[in-house]
Amino acid sequence: GDDFFNVFYKYWEAPANSGNFILKVTEQPVPSLGTSVAVKIDNQQVYKSRLQPRYNVIENMAKQAVMISYQTLQQKLQTANDITIY
Repeated sequence: GDDFFNVFYKYWEAPANSGNFILKVTEQPVPSLGTSVAVKIDNQQVYKSRLQPRYNVIENMAKQAVMISYQTLQQKLQTANDITIY
């Protein structure tokens, strides 16, 4: 979980003009070996996966979570702009 968290925040940068939002990365133990990580934006889960104990896999999963989180925020911004324009 720590490796995922560190890689996530190494690559994370919020979209321009994203305003205020809450980004939460959580970790839960999973029966047998491993943990499950989740990323939530404003209490909406945008990413969840079970981690494998290999750093290169964890790094790729964290980068994927960054991309999905970034895209989710961009979509929220676009929706807010569309509503404002309407």
